[in-house]
Amino acid sequence: MAHIEIYTIKGRKYRYEVTNYRAGKKVKHKKKYLGPLEPINKRRNPDAGRKPKLKVRELTKKGRDFIQKNLKNSKSFTKDRARILHLSDEGNTVSNC
Repeated sequence: MAHIEIYTIKGRKYRYEVTNYRAGKKVKHKKKYLGPLEPINKRRNPDAGRKPKLKVRELTKKGRDFIQKNLKNSKSFTKDRARILHLSDEGNTVSNC
């Protein structure tokens, strides 16, 4: 039968799954490492990091016409993508929207 034990090694606590089995007249233990009880590298701010950029390359006249046509498209993905590219062409970034 398996159970979970917590071992303290050099002041830190770790979880192990321990399975007991009999080998002749002795009972032996098989240990499987599960991980630390508390992670050592906790992120202080999980939202920290690079902010996404919306600005892309400049569009040509043909590209602008194509986007204007697709802003009225019935498919939501195509319409949303065209809107993103249109806002990017105007010079907007994520923080401006």
